[in-house]
Amino acid sequence: MRDIVLVEGSNEVNIAMTPVGVTPPTEEGWVSPTGHIVESGSIGWPERAYDGDLKTYAGWRYPASLILTTEPIMCSGISYLIGFGLSQTMDIDVQYDGIWHNLVHASGTDLSYLTGYLNIVPFDKPHSVTAVRVKSNPSYPGIFELFEVQLWNGTRFPGSVPGVTLVYQSAVRYSAFTVPPLPGWNPEYACGPRHDYQAFEVDVLNVSDTPIDCTLDCYVRYRSWETTNQPWGDWYPDSHFECTWSCADPWKCCYNAEPYRIKKATIQPGEKVTFRGLCWIHAIETSLHIQAKFVGSFGEVVSQEILVEGFA
Repeated sequence: MRDIVLVEGSNEVNIAMTPVGVTPPTEEGWVSPTGHIVESGSIGWPERAYDGDLKTYAGWRYPASLILTTEPIMCSGISYLIGFGLSQTMDIDVQYDGIWHNLVHASGTDLSYLTGYLNIVPFDKPHSVTAVRVKSNPSYPGIFELFEVQLWNGTRFPGSVPGVTLVYQSAVRYSAFTVPPLPGWNPEYACGPRHDYQAFEVDVLNVSDTPIDCTLDCYVRYRSWETTNQPWGDWYPDSHFECTWSCADPWKCCYNAEPYRIKKATIQPGEKVTFRGLCWIHAIETSLHIQAKFVGSFGEVVSQEILVEGFA
């Protein structure tokens, strides 16, 4: 198959065409696209984005768009793995019914949460999919890394295979979280304005056909000072870190984070539930680096390293 040259005015755009398979898969499960089109920009090793190897990647330094093609398959979701590339935005579109539909849009911090993890994104309902398009505009000298894209061939939820029931649906997200005081609190024992917690959240999807009772434990560790060459401390349950600093009597602290932790849930088939861990780690003047992980019967997921600025 020859490449196609599009001419618009005095501009020529080369689109590399790769032959696609002619026999769509018949068994339910994860399948790879069968070809690609470099829609725009310059992309290195585009075939690596669908070679079935999570250790290889297609990469680009400047804004580009890569279309991964397939014979029409009845698809109910996709999975993808990307690497950090100083990208400002990323979009993943899926083509069905002859038009493109946006499935993922992320930028800034939201985009960084998606890197380094295998993300599974279900559709609202099955569609006859013919292509997936990934667009990103990395900032030089960073490289946007697209390790793998796969499609779930079948009408059930992605990953609904024997032995697999729950999957992490997201990377670990981080944000500040304010815990309100207990009813009837005594200002004498208040922490003033310094009762903000660090919150870590992760989404879990039930890919089975039955409800499942899920329990996730959150663990936190930290290291001191403003450099990253200090050793990490041990992992402790998030409840180990409670608001005790600056209280007149720490054991009478009026802030209780336990009701706001989400560790257990009954997840219905196809339902996604957010779990939350909370810790209170602060320092005076210097900064701390903290990290969290969630652990369940189906595996664990670890957050990125978070820098918490010290109080002045």
